[in-house]
Amino acid sequence: MQRVPMRNMITDFIGRGIAKVQVEMEREAQIDSKNFEIVWLWDRLQYHDAVNQKMTQKNPEALRESRDVFGGLFAAVITVGTAALAVLSLNLIGAKHIQYGHL
Repeated sequence: MQRVPMRNMITDFIGRGIAKVQVEMEREAQIDSKNFEIVWLWDRLQYHDAVNQKMTQKNPEALRESRDVFGGLFAAVITVGTAALAVLSLNLIGAKHIQYGHL
């Protein structure tokens, strides 16, 4: 008589485990994607910084223009990083709801 409740408990346990693994795999894929974007933006930032240094040596007027570019890229890096953290936070909250059955 106790086999049916035990089977249901095991099935629920396995189902929650599978759901948790799926959520974790999706989260890892999103993290990888955001890391790629951050690395790309960081490379661009370094490139513009190098260009900025060369322009500084050549033309003081160009310095003002390069500062604007550098500021824009820095703001983009901060924005993408903040957005990535927000997405991950929302996914973590969603994963907890899935894990505890609060769909």
